[in-house]
Amino acid sequence: MVPSPRLILLALAAAPLFLAGALYEGAAAVGVLYVLVLTLYTGLDALLLPRRRQIVVTRTLPERVSVGYPTVLRYTVENRTRRRLQIELAEDCPQEIDLAPPECDATFRERAERLVSRAGRPRHGHRQGLRP
Repeated sequence: MVPSPRLILLALAAAPLFLAGALYEGAAAVGVLYVLVLTLYTGLDALLLPRRRQIVVTRTLPERVSVGYPTVLRYTVENRTRRRLQIELAEDCPQEIDLAPPECDATFRERAERLVSRAGRPRHGHRQGLRP
């Protein structure tokens, strides 16, 4: 899980409270209370994250891949959660295949299925790495 910019800002907001605590004791107590509430919020948010089995990704490749010609990689993503999700798909391809774009973002409605396509192009001169 990557922390969101919102969570980083909320964590940084505690710094002025602790700095003010050097001048006034009450501010340090408020800072501690703020950090406890932020910890509870973060824990609750982590518990509500979708589980691995609730998001199903299936990759479909063509049976033949021609060197130098684009090949379409298709991903079927099924969102079984009750939340709208922002998903980033990344493929770890061998160096012999240029994938454009290397990552792709997509938004999925709750309980929806969607097809995402990307183009890959095998490079010339790198045949030893590709196996049928």
